[in-house]
Amino acid sequence: VEVELFQPTHIAVTDEYVLAVSEVFGTVQRFAKSDFSVLDTWDGFVMPADVLVHSDGSIIVADTGAGTLERIAADGTHTVVASGFAEPHGLAPAGPGAVYVTESSAGTIQRVEIASGATSLAAAGLAQPEGLALEPDGALLVIEVGARRLSRIDPIAGTATPVAESLPVGHASGPSLYRDVEVGRGGIYLNSDVDNTVYRVDAG
Repeated sequence: VEVELFQPTHIAVTDEYVLAVSEVFGTVQRFAKSDFSVLDTWDGFVMPADVLVHSDGSIIVADTGAGTLERIAADGTHTVVASGFAEPHGLAPAGPGAVYVTESSAGTIQRVEIASGATSLAAAGLAQPEGLALEPDGALLVIEVGARRLSRIDPIAGTATPVAESLPVGHASGPSLYRDVEVGRGGIYLNSDVDNTVYRVDAG
């Protein structure tokens, strides 16, 4: 199926549809999973990095360029949940009514309440954290681009344990495409912006 995408840098998939994020055009698009027809296009973002479908059906967007966490409601209403983040990138669910978001410049992971926008620190001292994923046991996986490392985070204790190191992520010449990690069928997957490859990680 040929689909017109606005230079997508991240996707999210549900049973019914696919979301595609474009940092370049500042858009989030929604496509029907059955035939990939365009259902919605939301624009006006500065540099959206990641997107997550919340438990209430709304869409949560991390806008790196604006330093905001934003919400697209079921009726298409677009609001800012919280602002003032230092380059927010990766998103992961944090239980009912909340999400985790990485702050690349600050080296932190924040927990954000969707209804109020209240934040609490889940982890700090990370080296340029970007892609974020939730494991079945509640732990978080994060790509630390500055250390070229995949780490497992205990969000209660705030501790980090290395999972894989010397990863091919992060161009020496400067910023490039978003580095992401996902927990899926068969293991942990991450993308490399250095050699344009998707890797499966054996977590041991």
